Amino acid sequence: MTYSRTRSRKIGPDGYGYRQLRRLGMSDVAALSILPQIKINSFVSGSIIWPKGDLIDSWSLVVTGLIAQFSPSESRQSMPVHIYGTGSWFGEESIVNKIPSSLGYECLTDIDAITLPKAVILRLLEQDLGFSENFSRVTVARLQRKAEVLALQKNGKPCMKVVLGIAQIVDALIAEHELGKELSQLTIPITQGVLASLCGVARTVFSSYVLQLEQIGWIEISYGKLGIVQLKQWQSLLNRYRTSRLSPTFDSVAELISLIGSDRL
Repeated sequence: MTYSRTRSRKIGPDGYGYRQLRRLGMSDVAALSILPQIKINSFVSGSIIWPKGDLIDSWSLVVTGLIAQFSPSESRQSMPVHIYGTGSWFGEESIVNKIPSSLGYECLTDIDAITLPKAVILRLLEQDLGFSENFSRVTVARLQRKAEVLALQKNGKPCMKVVLGIAQIVDALIAEHELGKELSQLTIPITQGVLASLCGVARTVFSSYVLQLEQIGWIEISYGKLGIVQLKQWQSLLNRYRTSRLSPTFDSVAELISLIGSDRL
């Protein structure tokens, strides 16, 4: 396991760590009592925080950067299946189920993260109602997103996989971001190859549809990152897909956008 760890520093009652604990539904008393147990770590891009098959011993929150939940492949190149961004906690599946992690966790960028021991999380689930309710809500939302991604990758044509796949990634990144509702644009600082894997298509296929999205002003392409503009349109596009249950049979970005009703987004 390769990682670079910073020196732990104290977090006061008005600091970032405290705010995040309160966002999780913890009572003020619980958050203040847990603060001394928080560790702040830094990891370099490419680090494997937890390999597949490990027992995860802490719950982590992404402060900055992106982490991929991945499955190892025979080619030794990991296959990302989900990403976590700023404000997202990860590692709960192994902790709650008390089994080795079925997937690994790899840094897609340099990251800073705060961690809590698994014993603290398990105790809170039993004793803190606000925390357990929020934990359940977030867990269910994530399961719904993952099921939606699997259904799209199984049944969708390439255009749908790319366009709605990007929309799903955007939705996952802003859903748990502290300023999610206030964001008007989003930068995803990872390569198109990684994004193509997340969408379940080849790199060349992904690039062809991304160029079409750039032409209509929905994204901005630059080296090693993708700028997502018009966030409200992306969210409306995904909501329209979810509520209309459209058949994934479209072949071009223009056709998809027009049929879903982008003129009314």
